[in-house]
This record gives sequence, structure tokens and C-alpha cells, in this order.
Amino acid sequence: RFSDQDAAATRTGLIQPLLETLGFRVERGPGGTEADFLLHTSDQKSAAFALAYPWNRYLDGKDETRDKERPEENPGAAVVSLLEAGIAAWGVVTNGKLWRLYSVRAHSRATNYYEIDLEETLAMPDPAEAFRYFYLFFRAAAFAPEDRPVAGETRHLSFLDWLMEESSTYARELGERLKERVFEQIFAHLAE
Repeated sequence: RFSDQDAAATRTGLIQPLLETLGFRVERGPGGTEADFLLHTSDQKSAAFALAYPWNRYLDGKDETRDKERPEENPGAAVVSLLEAGIAAWGVVTNGKLWRLYSVRAHSRATNYYEIDLEETLAMPDPAEAFRYFYLFFRAAAFAPEDRPVAGETRHLSFLDWLMEESSTYARELGERLKERVFEQIFAHLAE
């Protein structure tokens, strides 16, 4: 239904209602080079921002065929600019079909994101499992801080920030195990 609609119709008819259903208090932003929406949880001023584009618009560069409003804009670059400006620690970029979650803490803010193809998810024979991931990561509660255990201490983090912390810890531990295995087992074997 939104494939032949312009950006404004997609924003008001699909994206904003979906963000509200996910539990956000949605504030319309100015758009253009600024956020289309500011997303608020019950206890935060601005939990995230959202950039909303026409249905199935290309999100990694210009798109003159589907986007008549901002055809020259690169959504990947736009989200990085807003993250660096400090609008919020998290950004959502969507064309209705693809939903991307960006973090100010990512190593490469332009290329490190979590993406869900919502259309593909809902078209699956049993979409329940895949849809849970969409809901888990994009719901308002995922952005709301609460007390969580991190490395033996309690910290006030959102689910998404906690997940970033745990992922960093896991990557560090995996790297140490790999280094240990390479130098103690593989290198010794090659030296023989």
C-alpha cells in the first residue's frame, strides 16, 4: 500500500503509527537535514531519533527514483551527522521496509548497524520468531534505562546499551581465547 506513496504519506501512515505502537511518544522533527522524529520513552527526554524515507528507498546513498523529497541525501551519512551532533545516542533509519538501528558507540557509525527487513519478516510462513527480534530491538522499552548487572556491578543502562556492553565483553574474551589458542597451540605446532 505504501510502495507508490511519497515520503510524507509513508511517515504519517506507516512509520509514525508503528513507532507509537512500539511504545514511543513521537515528536515530529523538522526533517530535512534534521530528524524526522524524536522518540521519547516515559522517563527520557530523547531516547532516539528517526529518519523516515519513502517505501523501499535506497538507504546507502542517493535515490532519485523513489525519493522526490530528499533524493540527494545519503541516509547513512545523515544518521552519522545526527549522532555526532548529540541529538540522541541511538538513531533509527527506515524506509518502512528496512529498519536500521545505529548507535553513537559503534566503531564505525556509518556501517555498523542492526537491520531488519520488516516486509521479509512478515512474509515468512511463521513470522513470529523473526518479528520478536524486531520488537525486542525497536520497542521503546529497549531504550529505557534500568539497573542491569555488568561485570559484577550494577549499572543504569538501557537494554540496547547493556547489549553493547555485553557484546564488547564477549568480543574481548573471544579475542583473548583466540590469541591464546594461536600462540600456545597453533604456533607451537608450526614451529615444530
